[in-house]
Amino acid sequence: YQSLPLPHSIRGLVLQRLQGLDDESREASDAASGLGREFELDPLRQTLRADEATVSRAVESLRRRQILETTAVGTLRFMHDRLRESAYEPILPERRRALHRSAAQAVERRYADTNEMFSHHAVLATHWSMARVPERACDHFQRAADRARAAFANDEAMMFYNAAIQEARTGILSEET
Repeated sequence: YQSLPLPHSIRGLVLQRLQGLDDESREASDAASGLGREFELDPLRQTLRADEATVSRAVESLRRRQILETTAVGTLRFMHDRLRESAYEPILPERRRALHRSAAQAVERRYADTNEMFSHHAVLATHWSMARVPERACDHFQRAADRARAAFANDEAMMFYNAAIQEARTGILSEET
């Protein structure tokens, strides 16, 4: 489906919240928008490659401007997905790829030695795909598909298998050129 355009009054409200951010907060907003609607603080910090104090200041600024909120389980979340979309839209394609690569690496580091990695394959696949790293995207899409199939979520499994096939094709085509 295609998202509907925002009425001017709502778009203005969204942009007003994002305008006037200092550099730290803008960087954090950009990185957060690449991580998704809801995310953990540690992957944000790793994606930004910034120290804890810098990230804390930026997150607090984004909270004060009602861009981010803390959920009951301690994750961060955009107050509305339109805020995330509006923060993500102006990011140049090359910067988006770099943010998604950093996000994928941060999520992999966060869950590398845990039993929770299996539940993050779909997220990792999407980040690697957006970073244009088809080999890694294909691998994670296949793992997400296998997990969905094991849970009898057949439609979801098919979607992930098809995405894995597409990423494999993309990888083969990029090797040929």
